[in-house]
Amino acid sequence: MRTDSTGQALQLLSLLQTHRIWPCAELAARLGVTERTVRRDLDRLRELGYPIDSISGRYGGYRRHQGESSRRHVEPHQLGSHFAPRTIPGGDAAGFVASSVGLTARDHNATLIIHKPFAEVEGVLRWADHALREEHTEHCVVQIRSEDLGRLAMTVAEIALTAPVSVLEPDELASAVGRLTAHLVDRERLS
Repeated sequence: MRTDSTGQALQLLSLLQTHRIWPCAELAARLGVTERTVRRDLDRLRELGYPIDSISGRYGGYRRHQGESSRRHVEPHQLGSHFAPRTIPGGDAAGFVASSVGLTARDHNATLIIHKPFAEVEGVLRWADHALREEHTEHCVVQIRSEDLGRLAMTVAEIALTAPVSVLEPDELASAVGRLTAHLVDRERLS
């Protein structure tokens, strides 16, 4: 178990900034602490002004809110009396911690056509690791990344609640989304 609560909080913050949703158990394992300690550290980060999103459900967990209000830096006096200020390598605390801890491998990519302008779907995309590839008046082309095919499919489903989506690649994701569509049953067919 870790005893350096400041370093632990900075590591947690770094993990939360990796544009993915972290289950509590995974955060605890990554940090070498209990889930209760993770929740306590999340509360501490919130008290310091960091907006942390909590997502419920099977694929739920925690992540740092990516809005404009989240661009706040920790002041040394807020981290406790045992913290001695020093120069941070590179001048960016979050970047330093992220490079020290390492990022989660998101080696599954997908290219989508979303049949609405980017401005209309930007809100739903804030939950996904994404990059805008093309922007047109009626649609946009977006690349999404995740750690596995299932999470990519869930991201496509989440986007599809807002706009029609076509999967350009990979074929395995297009097939998975097709299976998902076939398994969804509307209420009229149940009668």
